[in-house]
Amino acid sequence: MKTLRIAILPLFGMPNYTHDSNFRVYMDIIKTANRLKLPIHFYYCLPEITDSLEKLPNVTYVPVDMELRDFYGEMGRVPKEMHSLFSRKGGKYIIDAVFTSRTMAIDALSSTLADNRRDEIMPVHLFDPLVRVDSTTNKDIRKAMAFGYSKSHNWFLNENEMNKALLECRNWLSPTLYLEAKERSYVRGLPLAIKEIDEIVSKTPKHSKFRAFWGARMSAEKNPQLTAEFMEKLNSSGRDVDLVMTTQAMSPKLVKAVKENLKGSVTEIQTGCARPVFLELVASFHMFLCSSRVEGFPVGFMEQLYAIGIGIFPNNDWVKKLLPKDYPFIYKNNTEAHTMIRYIFENYDKAYEEAKWIKD
Repeated sequence: MKTLRIAILPLFGMPNYTHDSNFRVYMDIIKTANRLKLPIHFYYCLPEITDSLEKLPNVTYVPVDMELRDFYGEMGRVPKEMHSLFSRKGGKYIIDAVFTSRTMAIDALSSTLADNRRDEIMPVHLFDPLVRVDSTTNKDIRKAMAFGYSKSHNWFLNENEMNKALLECRNWLSPTLYLEAKERSYVRGLPLAIKEIDEIVSKTPKHSKFRAFWGARMSAEKNPQLTAEFMEKLNSSGRDVDLVMTTQAMSPKLVKAVKENLKGSVTEIQTGCARPVFLELVASFHMFLCSSRVEGFPVGFMEQLYAIGIGIFPNNDWVKKLLPKDYPFIYKNNTEAHTMIRYIFENYDKAYEEAKWIKD
């Protein structure tokens, strides 16, 4: 059987790229292909190759130049090494396709790697879990992103994100290009590491004191200060609850706002947890709180929900596309959130029974 050869060109928004969700999802894809014994070899393009990178039998780590602090700039940039590494006309490595998250670079990437002697293009598959068309007012960026969708095969993690991208395509592209984008787009989820989580949960007891958890990137979209406000109100009413927050990326301004809202209710804010440590920490908690305004890559929250059993979510579009309608802990406003948190604290065993079916 012929081996499929794929180059991965990620998009990182964090200086410590191994903590970035984009790094992790491609590693999960690589490991899944390996576990299923699929005949695929990956060339994983990274800004730095270190001994700490996991040694995997079906991957070659390849260094390329990346600017880790310039997210939108990198979204539209093809690293200069890509041509010499993967071009169909004399590239160092022979590949069949490219997997990337650089929405604005699709056409340039395909052209860079094409063979101008033949009528051949390089197929590009775009993994775009969080569509960022509504996070910028720059029309040129939004147009370039829409054009990218029309030139690639687009994998979205939920229907809400795909519809958002296609609406942008309808706004900026010709009818023909819009239809091409639509035909090339699809929704597929990502598998959870159930066995790994089950093993950790089975040997991790719940903390003796009721504890609430918040874990996400500490950014404006994740809205950590709202969670801080929820917990401060609970504690100020005489209910003693610890809140632990973990994050892989921290804004000093947001950390200050969180601490001001909590007024001492937060037990600690941890950064840089290794994955086994993170899962063991999560498994010991009684509930977690989600306050994200938008999500396209909610695997972290799904892992928390599976490991803890109770999560409180906002009634946002991404949540409604993700969870069943009868999941009991989705709040429409702050008052409902306060009520749910207090109910779970005072009736934990009953609340757990009401929500535990979600694991199945």
